[in-house]
Amino acid sequence: QRQTQTQPKMMHLPFESLSKMNRSAASSLKMKDAMNIRPLISFYPLDSIHKSLKILGEQNLRFAPIIDYRSGAKFYGFLDVFTVIDYLLQVMQVKYDENETNMNDGELAKRSADFNFASVLSVFEAAKRKESFKEIRHQFLDEEASVLDAVDLFKSGIESLVITSGGNVIGVFTQSAMLELLNTEPSLIGQPQKHSKLHEGMLKEKLITISPQSTTLEAFNRMRENDLSCLGIEEGGNIIGCITTSDILGISNFRFKRLLSPVIEYISENRTHQVTQRRSDEPKN
Repeated sequence: QRQTQTQPKMMHLPFESLSKMNRSAASSLKMKDAMNIRPLISFYPLDSIHKSLKILGEQNLRFAPIIDYRSGAKFYGFLDVFTVIDYLLQVMQVKYDENETNMNDGELAKRSADFNFASVLSVFEAAKRKESFKEIRHQFLDEEASVLDAVDLFKSGIESLVITSGGNVIGVFTQSAMLELLNTEPSLIGQPQKHSKLHEGMLKEKLITISPQSTTLEAFNRMRENDLSCLGIEEGGNIIGCITTSDILGISNFRFKRLLSPVIEYISENRTHQVTQRRSDEPKN
């Protein structure tokens, strides 16, 4: 196994490189108009972790806001994949470097149920009480603000904007939504670089890797420790695959026993299941 000696800096999408932006056009486009680029994906406070993982996986998101529209669109914060992984590790209650556990199938099934049916708000509030909690860097921004204002905030390190109207939350605008906007509005800028989860992970100072025999639980913990969206799987000095935060969806599809299996087996079975699921969801002729 190989790991960097120093913690790599968190790298954000390349807004700092937008030197060719048409600042005049960006300053005239309001956020209320830009928000139409994609629908808002959010969680209700009582939604289950099982449901939230399904949504994050289907929408290929790392985080989404918790908003209670029954209480005047009250914004609680962002539930992100790392917070879910933290809760997973708490429920499992095993050492991160252990490859074995004495828990039987019945106990693993019980812990799987405890995990999947917990509410997103209870998990989020519990995470906030920990010293290790890392909140998604966000800022409130009025809908009348310009796209240029938003870009400048993203350049400063903000990860997501909570858009308000008259003091009420009406939506969320993320870095990826901004890049999508810039990609569809040629008047603002030319074609930006496209980033995948693997590319984002490899933009770190060094790619952190694990061996194929590492447990899946260990892989998720390694991602959490290093604030990474993906890890390389290395064998014999070669990268033979990767595991991303999206793969956490598999823990709601399989029994928790899969977390104790080698990561390469977990990924293979998880992605086979996803392909089968997509095919079964396709309309029949």
